[in-house]
Amino acid sequence: MSRGERIAWAWLLALAAALRLPFLANHASRLDADEAMAGFMAQRILAGDFPVFFFGQAYMGSFETYLSAAVFSAAGSSPHILLVVPLAFSLLFAAGIGLAARRWFGRTGGLAALAWAAMGPPYLLAYGLSPRLGYIETLVFGTFLILGIQRVLAGTKGPAGEARLFLVLGFITGLAVWTNLLILPILAACGAVVVLRNPSVLIGKSGGFFLVGVLIGGAPFWLWNAGNGFATFVLTRGGDVGRIEIALGRFFREGAPYILGLKDMVTLKSVSILTPVLGAAYAVLVVLFAARAVGVRDEGAKRWRERPEAWILLLISFAAASFVLSRFGLMGSPRYLLPLYIPIPLLIASAIAGARSTVVRRIGISAGIIILAGNLFMAAGTYKAFARPGAWDAKAPPTRPLVEELQSRRIEHVYANYDHSVRLTFESEGRILAAEPIHERYKPLERAVSASERAAYVFFGPSDHFGDPESFAWNLAAQGWTAKMEAAAGATVFHSFRNERPSLAPIPADGWRAASDPEGEVWKAFDRRPETRWASGRPKMDGMWFAVDLGKVSPVAAVTILPGLNSLDAPIGLRVEVSPDGMSWREVGRLDRVIPGMGSLQGRPHVNGSGRAHLRWPPVMSRFIRISHLGAHRILDWSIGEIFVYSERAVDERSDGILDPCIDGSISLARVNRDGESLFRRVLAEDPECESAHIGVVLARREGRI
Repeated sequence: MSRGERIAWAWLLALAAALRLPFLANHASRLDADEAMAGFMAQRILAGDFPVFFFGQAYMGSFETYLSAAVFSAAGSSPHILLVVPLAFSLLFAAGIGLAARRWFGRTGGLAALAWAAMGPPYLLAYGLSPRLGYIETLVFGTFLILGIQRVLAGTKGPAGEARLFLVLGFITGLAVWTNLLILPILAACGAVVVLRNPSVLIGKSGGFFLVGVLIGGAPFWLWNAGNGFATFVLTRGGDVGRIEIALGRFFREGAPYILGLKDMVTLKSVSILTPVLGAAYAVLVVLFAARAVGVRDEGAKRWRERPEAWILLLISFAAASFVLSRFGLMGSPRYLLPLYIPIPLLIASAIAGARSTVVRRIGISAGIIILAGNLFMAAGTYKAFARPGAWDAKAPPTRPLVEELQSRRIEHVYANYDHSVRLTFESEGRILAAEPIHERYKPLERAVSASERAAYVFFGPSDHFGDPESFAWNLAAQGWTAKMEAAAGATVFHSFRNERPSLAPIPADGWRAASDPEGEVWKAFDRRPETRWASGRPKMDGMWFAVDLGKVSPVAAVTILPGLNSLDAPIGLRVEVSPDGMSWREVGRLDRVIPGMGSLQGRPHVNGSGRAHLRWPPVMSRFIRISHLGAHRILDWSIGEIFVYSERAVDERSDGILDPCIDGSISLARVNRDGESLFRRVLAEDPECESAHIGVVLARREGRI
């Protein structure tokens, strides 16, 4: 490299950093939950945990979090420090892809590829800073593989040098596979190039050294999968072939235009002025690239296999095919097309540097300049949209004010939506421990919050599991709970839960009779077999009802409905009426919006995936109970897997404030004995009225979890 070229490279890399720093500062204030989880994982690594994958998953290796943990140990943990590692990889990618292009297309091609990577589309600038475990690293690893294979195909100095090179390539491959499976289309393209150019290179010692490197670089990946039935590889299954046209549509209409900057990153809409201009500029470069590729192709098949254009086309083809033919295309996220960021700058370098006449080259350079200018314009608009006050508060509200409010109330453990819980835990550096109510990915955190006597519930608007705060308050009251409901830093916080009503005693289902509208197999709603159910047979609607005759008058104080194996069949709302004679009815409870699965655990409100609905009221002497459905759904039925009716326990009987006295014991046992369904079946054999045992069977049968 000449001195002038080195200066140009230095300026372009400095520009790449300068363009990303504003996004870094803004991004740190609006981490999403997955990004905050990466930071939390780094904190846990420093505390002595050593995760192999993203918490709660069998994919997305934790390589990045170990690097972040090292940075945290030196500079402290914070959202800004969390972005240091992705920033470094973003600059490394720009330098690497520029070097790969320079080896193929000379000085001009290297600068063209570097300039595009430095001043890339807004998605590359912004998402390249996302600490989501392995996305920007995939581009770096892919680029390093290309650089290594370029040296392999160019020849090395002696057997020892070749062995070292293949060992390094294998190590990068293993590390990349562990880090993110998006490397697979890049690996496929690189492998195809090697096989087309020199298939014998992988035979013998070279292939052996490569394999050793793969095993060493991906050691955490291989060891974990060997002990867990190779669970990671479920992700490599293809998509629904019958829906390939959907994935193709998403690729051309949504994914590719989005990552190229032809769509606004915030609104997802086409930009009325820039879209045709940028599209035309890209079209010019594609035509120039195609002309060069066809010209080389005319020189013969052997010559064609040796040209970088063949490699570029393979990279594009495999990246597009992996999107269209796998589940990635059906999910449709632009991040699954990140591998395209490797061949795109190489294509631009080929189009500009490979032109055979000065006029054509100038046309290519002009198109490249238009693209870079458009990228900068779009980046400025994207940053302005990101920086607008309140633009991201609904999803990522500031956590510091809430942490201070919670600490002032001596609250250190909370339940919250995943969008907010993991951010609270990470950004407070453990001063607040927050867990997702049902699907917490880091089980020790869930246990810590569950064990707290002062665990609170935090709402930023509607909750995934508890609805809006008003619905939560209604459901608390319907189950006999009282709590303090307070506003705190833009959130609603429920804490200091109490339930001083007497414990409940189930009324045995022996001799019950029932009727319903719509008619159905009503006895299945109280046969004490969790897998059977009464079903409405048509979508939920207002006015459906289910009535039970207890056979005798009893002091009825509560009712519970379990929907059976499908929690989506839970009621939307309920009205409960009772009657001593089946003639005169009295409404004793009403809940317009049921929170499915809400109950109690360890003396406070809790929610699980059972779909449970529960109402209680002061005891009323009743023989008949009629439950009417409130609300409608155009698709889902209303089902009752089991219905339980309760009276209050006598004053002199044991009372511990728990709605269902057998809940805590049976679920605690299930956490020790992982054979959950077997345990709960044994409980039901002894006590068929144990509601929580029915819940346990359903959860174990349906989800394999408690």
